[in-house]
Amino acid sequence: MDVNIQELIKALQFATSQDPAKVKCAEEWLKQRENEEKFYLKLSGLCRMHDIEWSARWMSVIYLKNGIDKCWRSCSSLSLTPDTKKEIRSNILQCLGEPVNQVAKQLFVVISKIARMDYPDQWQSLMPFLFNGISTSQDTFHQTRCLSALKHVIKTLSLKKLPHAKEVFSKFCNDAFDGVFQFWTSSHESLTNLFQSESKHSFAESLIENCVLITKIILHMIQEYDRDKLTKLYEVSFKNLYEITKITQFIDAKKGEYCKKLSIIYIKILDALLSVGAQSYNMGAQKTMSIFCEYIHSHIGNIKSEFDEKFVVKCTNACKSIVDNPNFSEVFLENSDFSKISPAIETLFQSLVCHYLPLKEQDLMSWEEDAEEFCCDEYGESWEYNMRPSAEMLSLTLLQKFTDLLVPNLLKMLDVVQDLSVDSVANSDNNPMLQIILKGCTSMLECMVRKEAVYYMIGLAVYNVSEDINFEHWFTNKLLPEVNSVQNEAHGKLIHRRVLWLVSQFCEVKLTDSVRSSLYMFVVASMQKNFDMAVRITASQAMQHILDDFEFDIAIFQEYQNGSFQGLYELLLDVESCDTKMRVLNVISFLIERLGGAVAPYAPTISGIIPNMWDHATKENHDMLKCAIMNMIIVFIYGLGEKSDSINHLTIPLVRDSTDLNNPGHVYLLDDGLELWLAAMQHCKHPNREFFLLFTNIFPILEFGSETLRTSFQILENYVLLYGPPFLQEYGQKLDQCFTSLTSDVRNECLVLLSDLVSIFIQVSSEDLSLCCLAYCKRAFEMTLTDSDSVLLSANFSLAAHICVKSTATFLGIIKQIGEDHMHDFDSILQNFIKKWCDSIDTVVEIDRRKLLALALMTLSSNIHEIPVVANVFANIVCAVVQILYDVCDEHGKDTHIHIEDGLFHDNGDSVESQHDKRKREMRKLGIVSYASLPLYAAVKMESLRNAMSHDHFSQLMSAVDSDTVKEFKGFLSAP
Repeated sequence: MDVNIQELIKALQFATSQDPAKVKCAEEWLKQRENEEKFYLKLSGLCRMHDIEWSARWMSVIYLKNGIDKCWRSCSSLSLTPDTKKEIRSNILQCLGEPVNQVAKQLFVVISKIARMDYPDQWQSLMPFLFNGISTSQDTFHQTRCLSALKHVIKTLSLKKLPHAKEVFSKFCNDAFDGVFQFWTSSHESLTNLFQSESKHSFAESLIENCVLITKIILHMIQEYDRDKLTKLYEVSFKNLYEITKITQFIDAKKGEYCKKLSIIYIKILDALLSVGAQSYNMGAQKTMSIFCEYIHSHIGNIKSEFDEKFVVKCTNACKSIVDNPNFSEVFLENSDFSKISPAIETLFQSLVCHYLPLKEQDLMSWEEDAEEFCCDEYGESWEYNMRPSAEMLSLTLLQKFTDLLVPNLLKMLDVVQDLSVDSVANSDNNPMLQIILKGCTSMLECMVRKEAVYYMIGLAVYNVSEDINFEHWFTNKLLPEVNSVQNEAHGKLIHRRVLWLVSQFCEVKLTDSVRSSLYMFVVASMQKNFDMAVRITASQAMQHILDDFEFDIAIFQEYQNGSFQGLYELLLDVESCDTKMRVLNVISFLIERLGGAVAPYAPTISGIIPNMWDHATKENHDMLKCAIMNMIIVFIYGLGEKSDSINHLTIPLVRDSTDLNNPGHVYLLDDGLELWLAAMQHCKHPNREFFLLFTNIFPILEFGSETLRTSFQILENYVLLYGPPFLQEYGQKLDQCFTSLTSDVRNECLVLLSDLVSIFIQVSSEDLSLCCLAYCKRAFEMTLTDSDSVLLSANFSLAAHICVKSTATFLGIIKQIGEDHMHDFDSILQNFIKKWCDSIDTVVEIDRRKLLALALMTLSSNIHEIPVVANVFANIVCAVVQILYDVCDEHGKDTHIHIEDGLFHDNGDSVESQHDKRKREMRKLGIVSYASLPLYAAVKMESLRNAMSHDHFSQLMSAVDSDTVKEFKGFLSAP
């Protein structure tokens, strides 16, 4: 060995050390040498050296695996030469005799990663080498290693999606099919012979491992072969699955676990075969469905291990795929004749409802041990890996596909279990349906669990059975009396919880007013402390569905709202899990939202919740619970309206905490914190010193940017309208810096919001506009001269108009500064600006904004004696103003947009106006658009202009305007 190799070995050994200092030193040394051309070649050579510690070999393979993505592609900056790649591939194949499994598994991954990029063009020898090792080797260990490598390679190649890659893989599968198929069948035959033999020789673990590997290879090679190959695959898969499941019953536990694993792979093969194409589905769907149904029936009450459950889950998922397939009707229903398959479908449906949907013993134990966890068990997309949800999905699929067949069947099941009692169980011999449902039951509790499962299926199928079940009658005459009668029974809480869940389900379909009162009473009463925790939690969830009902009537609910608040409050205190607290808080939010202004009497109770909940969420580091708390407070604030000032002492600390970017939790809390801040400001009746000081939190958020800017701007608008000039005096200069820096980083949509916001600053300010973000205004006007976005132009010209009517000198000063910065003369900049202003009038939609632009243009035109360049665009100004006069005046030439009614400027459609809405409306009422008549204003400005100029000069100015336009203009100005 040369010194470099020895150093490399030492570094790899250090990298696996338990000493952190050695590990860090080794990692730094190895990272420095990753760029060396021979580094990965040396690593591949080390993989073959069995005389060094296996941990060093393992680490060398890890570094080689991680380096493939960095250096193997030709486009990479660290790309290896073709000769180096060839040597690495040769070295890796010579390592298949690796005795240590941990090292070998990483080697297989390396081979598959290289094969993904090099096979078949640069590595044609790979597959022949592996197949040769499988077929000719007398060494079962080497054979297993080759099979493992082949399995990894084929799985990797099967995942490639580009058309050319899929075509190459398909060709390989067709060419290799006969050889792989032959080895598969012979391996399975050898395995079954071994298990069936009566000899007492030791268990050949390598033989079953090889059988599992070759079966997985077959699974990854499944595609749409020709009919002969598909026939072979089906026949052998059926035979092997049947044999392996039979053998499992007669061998010891260790061998049985291996066989169960193999049987699951066979189910996957059959499922994959059905999904590759119509021809394959047509060939095998019926027999596969029959076999899977048989296995589902045979495992009823016989699931003794995790593998048994996994096996049945795979069968139910495969059955669902078969039923969902678009070719199902063509294959199973000849001439739409259900008679041939209806008995099998009914039997399967009954088995699922009566034996796979019922709660198992472990479910009931989970309920007893942790009711909160039991109630919050949500499967989501993982349903296909769990027994009960998988059975549920198949049941619903069957019900959707065979509604006319299975709905009557389900209703019959409901009919026989509805009045289930000890006597009816004893006399079940006279009722075949009851016998099916209660098959295997040994206690009354087990019978009631089956009954609960039927109720569960009714709820799942609510949209299918709603026309056949009169829920009001069922609830009033059956369910409610049943719940009351079984309270002292062992199964009482089981039925109680399920009936509450049924209420939730049927609320989404239809309820009449006649039953609502009794429903509300039942649900509210079920949240009392004397009931089981799972019952109370389910009652709270039912309450949410009741409140979310489209036809919810607050008048009917009024007498139960006290009990609802009390029950939810006590439940919130009693539950321990943050997730459960979050769900209960969401229900409280629903209740507050429904009550609206009527929530005020409950303010002390709700306020008492907040500090303890926030402290609990902080202690548990549960940011989602904090979000739920803030969302509840937001709804609470909207309900309190102007009385929300009474909870500012609670709101402000939460806003401060959630909008502090130094707080790691801001990643989750910021959006909800800003919404809470906005809600509090919108309903704040009087200026508040604490809110004023809190504003400093906004600056890091503005600098941070992101999608929170819109809400931040809304908060800013609330601040400036609430606090007025003192706010601008304190923060105006810093806001100007923030806004100006934002202009280079945001899109036009954000710039529109900014310009509209600064326009409000202008309206609120006194005559001195120096604190109204003039640096931003300058930047906005610069963009106006070059931009063509009509919405942005509208916002920016409105900003310019507000400045003009407030202080023409300030506007002209900004234009002058732009000219100086860009070394253009003032006259040309102003002329271009006004001309574009007039040309853009047509793109402005809002009438009040168009009127504002016209008022500002008339203000500018009246100052021609001070800014003569305006004369050059006077004709443009008159034309634009005439257009707008037509918009704002009636047929008598009277401005219809003055003396605006209170309701005109409402910004939302809510019936209750927020304090911010009132402030905004008052600001607009005081604005020039609201009180100034445009014809009169134009007449005054024209008269002022006439007086400031000589008669000849004024006549010359008017002559530049089209005569018809002058006539129309004078007509508006002379209107009574």
